[in-house]
Amino acid sequence: MKPISKKSLELMKKADRVTDTLYAGAEKCKKIAEETMKEVRSLMGLR
Repeated sequence: MKPISKKSLELMKKADRVTDTLYAGAEKCKKIAEETMKEVRSLMGLR
């Protein structure tokens, strides 16, 4: 458990960086999901 606790404390000290990384990842995933859904709708004849 100590390595996990140690890493957790390190990340808490860098909370802004962690948040920025999570938001960047979410934006990347959102773009991929939008493209996938556009393709799915097209194949299903919904748009």
